[in-house]
Amino acid sequence: DQKIYFKVHNKIKKGPKEHSTGIGLANTERRLRFIYSEKYEMDITEDKEFYTASLTLPLYTDQSV
Repeated sequence: DQKIYFKVHNKIKKGPKEHSTGIGLANTERRLRFIYSEKYEMDITEDKEFYTASLTLPLYTDQSV
């Protein structure tokens, strides 16, 4: 199986935090589940300095998902 892998690594901003509902992550997971069922992997971690998000998706050669 061929897959594509994305990884984003962002520094955590120091100081006051912007208000966030977190709905963007929930919507992303819902859409991934709808399109890829259980065939995707998403992992989001946070340490003292960085947020890291990784996403692995299957590559399809035709339009059937």
